[in-house]
Amino acid sequence: MIPTIEGQTYNFINSGLYDGLFVLQDKETETLWNHMTGEAVYGLHAGLNMPISNLFHMDVKKALATDLGMEIAISGRQYNLGGNTGVVAGTYSPDI
Repeated sequence: MIPTIEGQTYNFINSGLYDGLFVLQDKETETLWNHMTGEAVYGLHAGLNMPISNLFHMDVKKALATDLGMEIAISGRQYNLGGNTGVVAGTYSPDI
């Protein structure tokens, strides 16, 4: 999903909450956007709608099957799963 409005790519940050929903703000114009509908609610782009699409959750094998050039980041963050702790880190090999 690439946030493109009128042919230009924008970068977004979470600007806060309103009525229980996240409010996104584009860094370029500081317009505020509804993250559910894609509508610009305040600012330069008020009234415009960015295209929205579904995000799909997938594992690494499925992601690489979609795009072999995709870069995969593996975290070094500790985890706790059922009382067992460890560290997830390293590179991914689809043969594992």
